[in-house]
Amino acid sequence: IMVAGSCSSHWIGINELNKPEINFTVFPNPTTDFLTLKCELYYVSDIKITLTDLSGREVYSNVEKHHSGLFEKDINISNMDKGFYLVNLCIGNYVYLNKLIVQ
Repeated sequence: IMVAGSCSSHWIGINELNKPEINFTVFPNPTTDFLTLKCELYYVSDIKITLTDLSGREVYSNVEKHHSGLFEKDINISNMDKGFYLVNLCIGNYVYLNKLIVQ
């Protein structure tokens, strides 16, 4: 299966089953003004955060450098339209997705 993500296009296969668990959460969800991302990293890595609408348009992008351990990021989304979004974390060679509803 080919997936186009915000890090790069990549193939998903058997190796995806071995993807490290990071306990990625997005809250509150649904939300209106602010969003908090939280995950646990077990190795030092950069984190690319992107939010995309359902048409694939990128509405937010940021890279956090050299993190390990507990990572939390608050994002102001008050300027985003109501609707459904995908929250995409790229960590190393892995992509993690979560859904977001903006009311």
